[in-house]
Amino acid sequence: MHRTVNKMTAPGCEVSRALILSILSILFILSKCRCRCRKPTYHSGRPRPPLVRPPAGLHPPGPTRPQDLHEISRMRIAIGSDHAGYDYKTIIIEAIQKGGKHEIVDFGTDSAESVDYPTYIRPVAEAVARGEFERGIVLGGSGNGEAIVANRVRGVRCTLCWNEDSARLARQHNDANVLSLGERMMTPEMALTIVGLWLETPFDGGRHARRIAMIDQ
Repeated sequence: MHRTVNKMTAPGCEVSRALILSILSILFILSKCRCRCRKPTYHSGRPRPPLVRPPAGLHPPGPTRPQDLHEISRMRIAIGSDHAGYDYKTIIIEAIQKGGKHEIVDFGTDSAESVDYPTYIRPVAEAVARGEFERGIVLGGSGNGEAIVANRVRGVRCTLCWNEDSARLARQHNDANVLSLGERMMTPEMALTIVGLWLETPFDGGRHARRIAMIDQ
C-alpha cells in the first residue's frame, strides 16, 4: 500500500520555507537600516551637509575674566550705550583698561538717566566704519535697538550676542566689527565672557569672506 506524502510537509520543503523566511527577515532588517541611515535633505532634495565642529585647539576658548583681557592683540575700541546699558558699559571699560593692551574710548552716555539710544550708538558705528577704531561695543537694555542702529551704517557688521557660542561664531563666520549687548539679558560675568571671546576670536575667512563681500553689493 502506497502512502501519499504532502509536498508542503516534506522535510525538504520545510527547510526551504525556513530558509526563504530567514532571507526575507534579513532583507527587511537591512531596508530598515538603510532608512535610518539615509542622510537628511533640504526641501530642494539636496543632501544636508553634516555639522562639523572645529577641531579642539583650532579656536581656543577666549578669556572669561577681566584680568585675562591683556592677552589679546592691541586694538582701538569705541564703546557707547544708552541709560539701560550704562552699568555694564562701565564694567567693560574698567575690565579692558585693567588689561592694559587696548585703547578704549567712551562715546557716552555718562549716567543712568534716560536718553535716546541712537544719539550714542550711531557715533560708535560711524567711527568704526571710518576706520578710526578696529572694534565697537554698544549696549542697551536688550541690545536690539543698538544693533539695528549700528547696522544702518554701511561697513558695520554689528552682532547681537547672548552667550559664548554666539560671540565666537560672530567673529569666525561674520567678522563682526561691532558687538551689541543687552544689560537686562545677562549677568555681568556673562557680558565680560562674551566681550573677551569676541575680542579674541579670529575670522575664519574663506567662504565666509565671499559672503560678507556680498552684503554691501
